[in-house]
Amino acid sequence: MKRFLTALMAASAIFALNSCTEDTPVEDGPSIEWKSNSDFSTVDITETMDVNLTIKAPAGIKSFTVDVKSDALEQVLGAISSNGSTLDLINDTKLIEGLKTMASMEGYEGLADLPTGDAILNQTSIDFNISSLVPLILLLTQNETEESLHEFTINVTDNNAKTATETCTFRRVASDTPSYAAPTMTWEGNESFDVEEIEEGMIVKFTINVPAGIESLVVDINSSALNPIGISSLDFVNVENNNDMLAGVVTGILGDQDITTATILTLDLSTLMPMLLKLPTLTPDSDHVFTVKLTDKAGQDLEQACTFHYTGETTPTLSVDESSVDLWANTVKLNVSGEVTSVAYREKDTETWIEVKADDNGEYIVAPVWNEGKNDAGLTVYTPETGTGIFAGKTYEFQLNGETVADAELTTDSGDVIPNGDMSQWSTTDDVEPLPYPNAEGDTFWTSGNNGATPELCVNDNGAAKLSSIQDFVIIMDVFAAGNLYTGTFNYTLPAEASFGQTYDWSARPKALKVKYKANIGVIDFVSSTLPEDSGVVKGETIDKARIFAVVTDWNAMHMVKSGWGEPSGMWDPEDANKLEEGAILGYASQYITESTTGESFVELVIPFNWYDTAAKPTEGNYSIVISCAASSLGDYLTGCSTNKLWVDDFEWVY
Repeated sequence: MKRFLTALMAASAIFALNSCTEDTPVEDGPSIEWKSNSDFSTVDITETMDVNLTIKAPAGIKSFTVDVKSDALEQVLGAISSNGSTLDLINDTKLIEGLKTMASMEGYEGLADLPTGDAILNQTSIDFNISSLVPLILLLTQNETEESLHEFTINVTDNNAKTATETCTFRRVASDTPSYAAPTMTWEGNESFDVEEIEEGMIVKFTINVPAGIESLVVDINSSALNPIGISSLDFVNVENNNDMLAGVVTGILGDQDITTATILTLDLSTLMPMLLKLPTLTPDSDHVFTVKLTDKAGQDLEQACTFHYTGETTPTLSVDESSVDLWANTVKLNVSGEVTSVAYREKDTETWIEVKADDNGEYIVAPVWNEGKNDAGLTVYTPETGTGIFAGKTYEFQLNGETVADAELTTDSGDVIPNGDMSQWSTTDDVEPLPYPNAEGDTFWTSGNNGATPELCVNDNGAAKLSSIQDFVIIMDVFAAGNLYTGTFNYTLPAEASFGQTYDWSARPKALKVKYKANIGVIDFVSSTLPEDSGVVKGETIDKARIFAVVTDWNAMHMVKSGWGEPSGMWDPEDANKLEEGAILGYASQYITESTTGESFVELVIPFNWYDTAAKPTEGNYSIVISCAASSLGDYLTGCSTNKLWVDDFEWVY
C-alpha cells in the first residue's frame, strides 16, 4: 500500500509539471545578427560601411553593454563613460548625455543614431547601427601608419536572464604614410565669410586647423590703403622674408604660438584692422581683401579670401529713376545715397519745395498728396494737393540736403491728345440725308443727336462746334431737343438711343479739362411731361443751364440713354454715382454754364477733376472716356430754352 501511494504521488507531480509546461511556453533567448557579415568575421575599416546589427530578445532586453577594445577610442570613451571602455547604454546617464553632446559636434553626427535608455530597455527588437561610428576610427588614427584592430563586444541579457554575446572586429589597414585631414579655417562670428565693415572695436579672429602641421602660410593683401605703403603680403613661416615693420606685425599676430609645431593656429587681427581707419590712404566705399594661402606638411592646400569694406563718409547723391515714372499714379522713384537730411522737389519755376520722406523700405518715392472731400451728392472725392506728384508735360527739379541737384531735372512726356479736340475736322454721316458729323472722314470719336428732323443740333461754325437747342413741330406735336456733342454713338430711333463712352489709351492722369466756349443762355420755355416732378423747374423762370463734363470710366460696354418718346431711361450723372451697371466711374470734371458770354470772343474754361479712385487705371480695351457738352442740361428730359446756344472748341487735358 505504501508503495502504491508513493507511485501515485510521483505520477501526480509529473502530470502537474507537464500541465505547467504546456501552459507557459519557454521563450527564446536574445540573438545578435549582422546581416551583411553573418559570421562576424574581421572587417577592414573604410569611409562607408554597413555595420547594422539587429538585436532580438522576445522576453525583452534587461541589460545592454558594449565592451570596446580600441586604443583610438579609449581616451574619448573614458571621458564620457562612467565605466571606462564598458558602455552601459541603458543605465549610464553620464554616457548617454556624453553621446548626445558628441553627436552635436562636427564629424560625430552618427552617434545620434545610437539607441540608449528606454529605446533599449524591455524592447524585443532594436537596430544597433554603428555604420557611421566605426569610420571615426580612421579620423582618430589618421596620423598612424601601423595596422590596428578595434573590437566591439555586444552583451545582451533578457528578462529571463538569458544572454547573447557577439564581437565585431574591425581592422585599421596599415599605410605607408599617415592620412591627415585637409586644413580648415573658421572666422569667429562670420561662418560664411561675409564682407565685414571696418570699424573701431571690431573682433577679427581666425582659427586654422592643420592636423598635418604647417609647411607655409602667407597672407596676400589687396588694399588701396595698405598697398601704397608697402604692405601687400605677410609671411608667417619665413618671418625673415618680411621687412622689419612687417616682421613685427607677424610676431604680434602670432604671439606665443609656435607655428613650426602648431596644428591649431589662431590669427587675431582685431588690433590690426581698425588701424586702417587712421591711414590717410583709406578711401570711402573701398574693399580690402586678405587672402590666406596655406600648405600643410602633407601637401594639402587651403586658400580663403577675407573681405573687409570701408563705407566712410561718401558724398550724398540723388538721381531720378526715369524708368519708374508713372504718369497715371503720378509717381517717380529717386535714387538717394549717402548721409541724407532732406529730399525735396518742385515743378520748375514754381516757389514751393515739396518734401519727400523715405518710405518703410527706405526708398524715396515722389507721389501726390490727395485731399479728401465730399461732392454735392455726398460722395467722397479726392483732388491732388497743389504742387504734389509728377504730372505730364512738366519739368521738375530736386533738392538734396537743401541744395538743388543740377543734373537731376526730370521732364515728363507731354501727355494724351483728345481726338479732333480743336474741332477742325468735320465730315457728314451716311444717313439718307447727310448730317454734320464732328470727325474726320472715317473717325468715330465724337457724335451728336443730329437727325433728319433736327439736323442742326451740332454744326461746324468756323472751326468750332455750335450746339443749338430747338423747339419744333415733329410729326404730330411740338418737341424740344437740346444741342449736344459727346463721345459715343447715336441711333435715331423712337425713342432715340445715345450711347456714351469710347475706348481711349490713357497714359497720363489729367488734373483738369480745358475748353474754350461761348454761350447764349435763356429761361426754360419748354417743359416735357417726362421731367421729374421734384426737379424744381418753373417754366418761364428757371435758367436753362448749359453743361460740359468729362469722365474717366472703366466700363465693359457703352452706357445707353433713351429719350424722345415715352419714359426716358439710362439717365446718369457722374456727380451722383461712382459706378454704373457697365463699371466704375473713376473721376469726373463737370461745369454748369449759367449765363451768356459777352461779344463774339471765346472764354477759356478749366474744369478740375474730382477722383473717386486715385489708384485704379482704366482697363485696356474698356470704354474709358466720356466728354459731353449740352446747350441745355435737361435735354434728356426734352426740357429747356429753345434759344440756348453753346459753342465749344479746343478741348485739351490740363496736367
